Amino acid sequence: MSQSGSIDAAIQGVFGPFVDVLETVVFYAIPIGDAQVPLVILWLLCGGLFLTFWLRVRPFKDAMQTLRIIRGHMSRHDDPGEVTSFQAMATELAGTIGLGNIAGVAVAITMGGPGAALWIMIAGVLGMAVKLAEATLSQMFRRVNDDGSIAGGPMYYLTDGLASIGKPKLGKALGFIFAFCFMIAAMGAGNIFQSNQIAVHLIEASWVLFRFLYGGQLADPGVIIHIDDLCRALISEGFVEALVVPPVDPVQRRKLDLGQ
Repeated sequence: MSQSGSIDAAIQGVFGPFVDVLETVVFYAIPIGDAQVPLVILWLLCGGLFLTFWLRVRPFKDAMQTLRIIRGHMSRHDDPGEVTSFQAMATELAGTIGLGNIAGVAVAITMGGPGAALWIMIAGVLGMAVKLAEATLSQMFRRVNDDGSIAGGPMYYLTDGLASIGKPKLGKALGFIFAFCFMIAAMGAGNIFQSNQIAVHLIEASWVLFRFLYGGQLADPGVIIHIDDLCRALISEGFVEALVVPPVDPVQRRKLDLGQ
């Protein structure tokens, strides 16, 4: 066996059992008719339906308003913030379109046939309301740091949002779980899969036999920064904060962030 093959086998031996257990839990399926439908799919569809009608079909009703905001018709050059509305949209699209929206669609149509395209479009329409809810909560419960930088996301609005309705412990627990799971997902779907595919295609077209060499070439110092950010999120949203930092009312926190 080649050295690259032995390395692949060693990695598979370490992470394979963990991935198998994770796949069993995440994609637990229930029988519906003659099909086995993963419970997570039904949960996402139900969430999309609920938010679509609870938000009164906002993604469609406010489509023109969205275009005006993206084009900068409702903002000034001296408005506070680090990026414009268009830059924020471009960054969001860059982080969303990729593994799931391109590779996932191809795999779904290959396995499910042309009919899968219909369900993909339905899920996309329902997902618009979910994305709207996520973005709105991120803006409501974002944090402005002392250096002027802004931090936000699910780990923050889970913590502060649930604290605002009297459930701070649940918010901290869910925020910690999300940050920890996102750290694992960022390493897997966000890095390992792409670097592996690049290595496979380059090895087929070149004479280099060691895949890890390509991984080293793809490594970037920015990874250290991302790991630092994730570790800080885990610490700030975990149980450590509850032990060493006195609780702050989220409403008061937002007033302080806005300078009120």
